[in-house]
Amino acid sequence: MKIEVFFAWFYFWIGAYWDKSKQILYVCLIPTIVIKISFPKTNPLAFSC
Repeated sequence: MKIEVFFAWFYFWIGAYWDKSKQILYVCLIPTIVIKISFPKTNPLAFSC
């Protein structure tokens, strides 16, 4: 898991957004200040019994 905080003038919203294809959670508690949480992509077929 990787966490980043950045400023984006075009993200003028409050809330959370889950990008399913990239496995990234964007959290915006204050408009224009974004917390980006990247999760490692997992392969659903790669598991051990």
